[in-house]
Amino acid sequence: MTQNIRTISLILVLLAIIGGIMSLYIYHKPHRNIAKEQSAYIMGANELYTAFSSNEKKANEKYLGKAIEVYGFVTERPNKNCVVLHSEGKPTGGVQCEMDALHQQSAEGITIGQKIRLRGQCDGLLLDVVLTKAVLLK
Repeated sequence: MTQNIRTISLILVLLAIIGGIMSLYIYHKPHRNIAKEQSAYIMGANELYTAFSSNEKKANEKYLGKAIEVYGFVTERPNKNCVVLHSEGKPTGGVQCEMDALHQQSAEGITIGQKIRLRGQCDGLLLDVVLTKAVLLK
């Protein structure tokens, strides 16, 4: 009986240690730097939106989690960290870009109607296609 309790206690302690080590590893894992990555795809905002609206499953398989470079015209600025793009000024659907925390200052001068180029991590379709960790490109 006491042997079983010791064995179970030892297993629980080992699992707690392993869980703690894994948590520390995940917490201290370096963050992805989109600014230094090569773009997997380069396209206009409408092209990316059309890919998702016509076949979301196929677009998720192709673009999800990848660094996508998108160009288009700024149609909205919901807040200082967010830009919504449409290609050629067409408001059929767009790409919402959440700026990376390290590159937010570069986005402060962006105005509605301006043509810009951004690179970000594709996170799929909500109402618009969402790119996070976006950086403004020259």
